[in-house]
Amino acid sequence: LHVYETALFDNGSIFERQFRDATQLIPEALGALGVMKVTTGSTGSNRTSGTLQLNHDTMLEYGDHILTPEGGLGTLVHDAELVWNRAFSSSCLEDMISNHSWDETEPNDGRKYALEFLVGHMIRAEMIQEASVLLRDERYLRGRLSNLGLNKGTKRHVQECEEIYEILPEPRSGLTEPGDFMSRAYEKC
Repeated sequence: LHVYETALFDNGSIFERQFRDATQLIPEALGALGVMKVTTGSTGSNRTSGTLQLNHDTMLEYGDHILTPEGGLGTLVHDAELVWNRAFSSSCLEDMISNHSWDETEPNDGRKYALEFLVGHMIRAEMIQEASVLLRDERYLRGRLSNLGLNKGTKRHVQECEEIYEILPEPRSGLTEPGDFMSRAYEKC
């Protein structure tokens, strides 16, 4: 290989073309396995663009695994996770608030991600008060429902309200179940 290295890797060589073709198969294979979502779109002037998005649930499952004693990193990662989620959440909130863009009709991929997963990141960052405020924001809810659809958006919203309810310390100011918490939260809107 060392003798023929230049011939193998030169532009236009058979190996170089096969390598390029093979690298294009990797995202397709990962997409077929459900590990990643591959999207393509047109950017105008006859150009196409693509994005690769790792499956969020798979990423979380892997992250949770490496935090277990069997995974090996345990408490070492906890502080980094907290700081990263806090920085990510704060950045998203600042961007969305300054641009008033929660309920755009055509949000970019970053905003779509935030509409679906931002509250989860806020919970992981222990930003419970801020997450509660965001869940009550009408523009956020409208953007979330229009982008995720009524069924998926509602399920995600209720799930996160219940998650925050479970985190709240006892006593929960007379609230007996998550439904009471959600009702009281929306009465204040």
